[in-house]
Amino acid sequence: MRKGTAAGLMAVVMLLPTACTGPEPTATATPARPSATAVTPEELLNRLRPEVVLDGKEEFPPVAVEAFVQHPDAKLYREGSGAVIASRKGAGESVLTPGYLGAKRYADGQPVQGGDTISVTAGYDGWHERAEDQNGYEGVVYGRVVKGGDGRTYLQYRLFHVFNDSLPDLSDVIGGFAGRLQHDHEADWEMIQIGLDDRQRPITVVLSQHKGWLGLEWSQVEHRRGRPVFYLARGTHAVLPKAGCTHTAFSPVEDCNDAGHAPLRVRLVPLDRQSWHAWPGWLGTAAAPVTRPDWWEPELLERSAIWE
Repeated sequence: MRKGTAAGLMAVVMLLPTACTGPEPTATATPARPSATAVTPEELLNRLRPEVVLDGKEEFPPVAVEAFVQHPDAKLYREGSGAVIASRKGAGESVLTPGYLGAKRYADGQPVQGGDTISVTAGYDGWHERAEDQNGYEGVVYGRVVKGGDGRTYLQYRLFHVFNDSLPDLSDVIGGFAGRLQHDHEADWEMIQIGLDDRQRPITVVLSQHKGWLGLEWSQVEHRRGRPVFYLARGTHAVLPKAGCTHTAFSPVEDCNDAGHAPLRVRLVPLDRQSWHAWPGWLGTAAAPVTRPDWWEPELLERSAIWE
């Protein structure tokens, strides 16, 4: 799912009283200090950091990107040729780490190409059997504040999953084999975007669902203790506004969440501070967030969303 912000400092200018005699005084500025209402981007993100609820059968919760990049079998492949550029094992090539990834060049000086891909090639069975590889990385949401071309401020919360499994067990095969082929893939990015008004109050929400977006007014969103709550569909991870099953406009597969887990209070990690955030390659079949139009123009999502 592709492509800010600042709290300004207010300079207060005070004029000295005019004396009865002598030259006219010049204006003197007091030291600039933050406005009483100014908040940092991270404070904004934390204020509305969402809670997410997983289905009782969910095997692949949102995790840190490190769970994928630092997997023992992870390799970085060159676009086109498929040559191995780096791997976790470093067998004859550079050692793959999050810090190895750059915007234009890798840490060893090799050029970056947009189609370069990191893959574990474990498939569902591989990730299922090594579910412990996600331990210690769970519950991460990557946050970013973006100023839109329309002048509004948007909060983007991105969730990463190591695998997208549309049909976790045989009881769900109703969706059909074609649906499974469409939605089973390695790595998955989902996103929750909250649009603010000019007083930094939430007014709109856009949720990623497969290859499309669902738009909601803030009043349509469930809240707990002042925070928005969303439900991740079992296996597909489409972001749902409520529990239950639904057919979205973007997929033939029914998306379900039975609210079988308590809300996950996700840990906020500022996306722009991650060493890999400007890398334009792919994690499995998931394109880097920096390559998406919404990275730079978040208002595009509101225009393209289907609104309830």
